Amino acid sequence: MSDVRLLMIRHGLTDNNVNHILDGAYPGPSLNAVGFDQADRLAERLGSDPIEAVFASDITRAVQTATPLAERLGLPVTALAGLREIPGGDQEGATDWTAYMSMLRTWITDPLAKLDGGEDAPTFLGRYDAAIDEIVSTRRRLVAVVSHAAAMGVWISARAVNVRPGGAGLPPLGNTDVVVLDRVDDTWRAASWAGTPLD
Repeated sequence: MSDVRLLMIRHGLTDNNVNHILDGAYPGPSLNAVGFDQADRLAERLGSDPIEAVFASDITRAVQTATPLAERLGLPVTALAGLREIPGGDQEGATDWTAYMSMLRTWITDPLAKLDGGEDAPTFLGRYDAAIDEIVSTRRRLVAVVSHAAAMGVWISARAVNVRPGGAGLPPLGNTDVVVLDRVDDTWRAASWAGTPLD
């Protein structure tokens, strides 16, 4: 039996998502109308689960996504900078994500690779690990965590023993998709990915 279960949730839709604009910087844009609706529907989907705490990246779209769920549960949203998206550095605002995605793939073999003004893998993993450690330290059994697609994909594939590097073989995470993560004896395992059960 797991000692903690995390519901890792990608934020709702933004106009930058629609326009395929790279946007990992703080504070970032607001959700659009569809994104706010997704956040409300997320609250309906998860609002009856025995969630004991709600955390989010402090980037605007993540906090906005977490808020309806937290309000339904009667809980605060605790915002953590460590859960932010992997920044695009000098590629922020680009519509061509080739350099960004290439960097993320390169981290599998060259963790010190980074874009100008961005992060390398040890820097990213260090601050994300610290945020997750802070969440685990609350000793809550079921926790909702709203974050970002690249950050979630990289961290989960680096830390969950049953997810291959880079999330190979798994579909991209859509807005408000959920990855269920269990920790048993300090080992993370993904129970499901966007509704698909994992072994």
